Amino acid sequence: MVLLKAVLAEMPNYAMSYINCPLMNLDPQIPAKASALYTDAAWNNTSLAGGLGWVSTKADGSVLFKGTEDRRNVASALLAEAMALKTALSEAVSHCITDIICFSDSKCLIDLITGKKTVVALQGLLHDLGVLSDSCKSISFCFIPRGRNKVADSLAKNAMFHMSNNPCGVSHSVVNSVT
Repeated sequence: MVLLKAVLAEMPNYAMSYINCPLMNLDPQIPAKASALYTDAAWNNTSLAGGLGWVSTKADGSVLFKGTEDRRNVASALLAEAMALKTALSEAVSHCITDIICFSDSKCLIDLITGKKTVVALQGLLHDLGVLSDSCKSISFCFIPRGRNKVADSLAKNAMFHMSNNPCGVSHSVVNSVT
């Protein structure tokens, strides 16, 4: 697996590397020097509440860090997915992780990041992802089937659950560093 440098130019024409991960029942292979970053979001279209979840692992599968965050007034599921990726990537950069493979079960988000689609409403977040990517030696973005993203999915759903049981409207964020 070859890791490629992410940012090619500025919005809307920039694209980031994309690894075409086959839809298989195997966990992705992570190079020894790289870290995996799995992200997901849960979204409620009635309340516009979003739960974000992420986990970063070493090549051997050991957890580097994981986190959750809940957000109010999130306009769409796609926006929630992009917010989860941005928050997780920011956390990875703050941990000085420079070789990253980002995994998301949002095919639409991966297509947006890699320049296969455009959505004007997400250009700001996509630009932020590009800026964060500049901090990395190598970064790739990969679609992964939902069944292979269970930990991030569970974290996102738990964040959403916390928000629905928080009548005060106070936002909640949790990051656990394991290393």
